[in-house]
Amino acid sequence: MLPFIDRIKKRITISQIQTAFRFCCEIGITTTAFFMIGNPGENEQTMKQTIRFARDLKADQVQFKIAVPNPGTELHEIVKREGQLLTTDWSKYVTFGHPVFELDELTPELMKRMQRQAYKELYTRPSYMLQRLLRVRSLAELKGLISGGIGVIKVISGIGSVD
Repeated sequence: MLPFIDRIKKRITISQIQTAFRFCCEIGITTTAFFMIGNPGENEQTMKQTIRFARDLKADQVQFKIAVPNPGTELHEIVKREGQLLTTDWSKYVTFGHPVFELDELTPELMKRMQRQAYKELYTRPSYMLQRLLRVRSLAELKGLISGGIGVIKVISGIGSVD
């Protein structure tokens, strides 16, 4: 599962990630998982594997960011060599903007579509929504949950972003 994890040099195994999240859940630590969409070697199928993995982790919160080929990074060199930078306007090099590169099967449209699909699959499950509501302990928490929910709806519909 997630064959590209070694390619992006995370120096961690899937088993270690699963174990850490399981332990946190068992002792009541709130968890947040961060995933990148659009790593070299990814395609629609591998991104779907990542989404399934994220869902199975049962994290309290999940973020899906689009890989950004910032100057000076290995990704930037790979995209320059094997793909195409779509802009050099550095203000657009953000993880929730429109993708700024193409590489192999990774088109901007595919990366955005998979990001929207990830949020839809993770945050619109009735079991997830019920779990989050049951953990609310204050009005401030409820307000934050509602605000986050509105942001997720915007991402899913393609009209906004969750930061």
